[in-house]
Amino acid sequence: MATRYAEDNDRSPLTWWNGHPIYATTLLVIAHVLGMVLFSLMMGAQLAWLISALAFSSEAVLQQAKIWQIGTYAFMNGPSLHFVFDLVFFFIFGSQLELLFGRRAFLRLYGIVLLAAPALLLVVGAFTPTGFMGSSALHLSILVAFATLQPSVAIIWGVPMKWIAIIVLAIETLQGIAYHLFIPLLVLWASSALAYALVRFEQGRWSLPSLAFFQHKPKLHVVERPKTIKKTSKPKSATEDASQVIDRLLDKITASGIQSLSEAERSQLENARQELLKRDR
Repeated sequence: MATRYAEDNDRSPLTWWNGHPIYATTLLVIAHVLGMVLFSLMMGAQLAWLISALAFSSEAVLQQAKIWQIGTYAFMNGPSLHFVFDLVFFFIFGSQLELLFGRRAFLRLYGIVLLAAPALLLVVGAFTPTGFMGSSALHLSILVAFATLQPSVAIIWGVPMKWIAIIVLAIETLQGIAYHLFIPLLVLWASSALAYALVRFEQGRWSLPSLAFFQHKPKLHVVERPKTIKKTSKPKSATEDASQVIDRLLDKITASGIQSLSEAERSQLENARQELLKRDR
């Protein structure tokens, strides 16, 4: 029987089930699996009208106001090994992003990338009718997001994450070119670029541009010249210690899972992440 986690915070599990933590990533994986099962049943029953009502169509959204398609398209996946691998990537890297960034930041990233694809295709649809369904680009964008956050971490076969992301994107790109799948290819690269940008924004390395037109010019006034205060620089070892803490705890997560972290270790991970973010700014 499910029980609520005792300490409710942004990085704790939503609930527990038979000793296993249930995170937001877990629920999203279950939702995508259920969507795949329903899609397979609709295909088997030849319910083409229902599939077309749930898949994204620029004409349907713009002319018939089928707004729900901007979300339901991502759950229209057929059964395939490709879908399984995408979902495995999503679960592994999504759960770690949720742990490092927090549930709200992770869900914000997921939601923005989810809505970005139909928003882009609506622009394309203004010139030519466009259809799309599936969550491959969405799932792989989470891999790109984690590779942006931890480029040197080796989780799969000892290969650094940045190279895993580059290899996967290269294969998907060549496949799209070979089979003339230009719309899925456009969505994949747009989703990946957006995921990269959102992680940089969460890290504080990037910021939204400000419009000078709307900014008020400050009034000039004379103030006393402040006394010179010597700045004390923080020792470099603090940054190195924070990096070592994150690397050590990520190794433990990789070996034993997120649930293996104690509350003290979760606190250490968050403090180290905050320290790195302050230095990045």
